[in-house]
Amino acid sequence: MNRSRFFQLLRYFHIANNQQMPAANDNREKFCKIRPLLSTLQSISPEEYQAIDEQMIPFKNRSSLKQYVNHKPHKWGYESFTRARVSGMTYDLKIYVDKITCNERGLGFSGDNVLALTDSLPEKQQHKVFADN
Repeated sequence: MNRSRFFQLLRYFHIANNQQMPAANDNREKFCKIRPLLSTLQSISPEEYQAIDEQMIPFKNRSSLKQYVNHKPHKWGYESFTRARVSGMTYDLKIYVDKITCNERGLGFSGDNVLALTDSLPEKQQHKVFADN
């Protein structure tokens, strides 16, 4: 498939219905268009071994949620925590919005995000989750 055909198809690719979107008053609702995709990823039956790590999603356009992290290869973009399987497929994703929402449990930035990503794991199953600081 050539580049122009890809962009032609991408123009008609929608994940969410624009008429059912809430007003974007809250920073958490800025990602409401990708919520159906995230819920689909969370519904996939997870493997036994998983990893949680932070990543930078490269983005250079204007956005109030864009972060600058000096020590990353992609310095501008969306900072996120991702729970993925060994092959790299993402099961769950939590995008950094602000410091207030990241310290809900009192375990610090990394600890709260790791626990938030493991909340969507099914109960009564043995999962091995690896994370670094």
